[in-house]
Amino acid sequence: MNTQKRALLILAFAALAIGADSAAAATLTYDFDVTGDDGATIDGWTDVFSRAPSFPSGTVWASVTGGRATGGYARWPEHTSGTQDSQHPNHIMRSPAFLLTATSSIDFQIGGGTGSANTYTNSSDISPTGDSSSTGQQKFYLRRVSDDTYLLNQRRGSNANSWQSFTWDSATIAGAISGDAASETYTVEWVDTYSGSWGFAMIDDVVLNNVLIPEPSTFALTAIGLLGLGLRRRRRA
Repeated sequence: MNTQKRALLILAFAALAIGADSAAAATLTYDFDVTGDDGATIDGWTDVFSRAPSFPSGTVWASVTGGRATGGYARWPEHTSGTQDSQHPNHIMRSPAFLLTATSSIDFQIGGGTGSANTYTNSSDISPTGDSSSTGQQKFYLRRVSDDTYLLNQRRGSNANSWQSFTWDSATIAGAISGDAASETYTVEWVDTYSGSWGFAMIDDVVLNNVLIPEPSTFALTAIGLLGLGLRRRRRA
């Protein structure tokens, strides 16, 4: 490797390291709002166990009331009318990763059943090939990515055909992430491992306030461009 190529490589990697620490504050809203698709639009979330639900016609929850913006909503897994309490595959839907700050807060809404009062420590507690049961959960979690630890969780206070709104305020989040590195990333996720009476639930209007999204810096992008230009010239020589 010649001196010029080596210098460009060093510049590019240094720039990427700088860019990785650069982030822009943002408010992210996941409203799953494609009307009529029965929650099939997941706004970039991930089906962790790759046991994707089906979205058949005649689905339940066509008229859940109260507290929710109009449009679509996410209900995983999906059920046809009359089967909403039946056993289904364990399910985790996970948001894209983000960083939290001292002013971050998280708003969300849950409709439907409460599930059991049990709590998971991390996603590894949940069988990726198992099925729901009466001891399972219908909960919203905040997860620390580095060690797959669940830091906060929330379920509905009661079973109802309505939406219940929740907020994890900045003080709650600050307490949960105390001691974490500033570069730590997090996800929120919907866990449904419950079946039985009121064995169906869903989420909507998940809003991540004042979170950080890592972005490559202009310097990093310029350096990568210079590296590519240098390699191109070298091949032509």
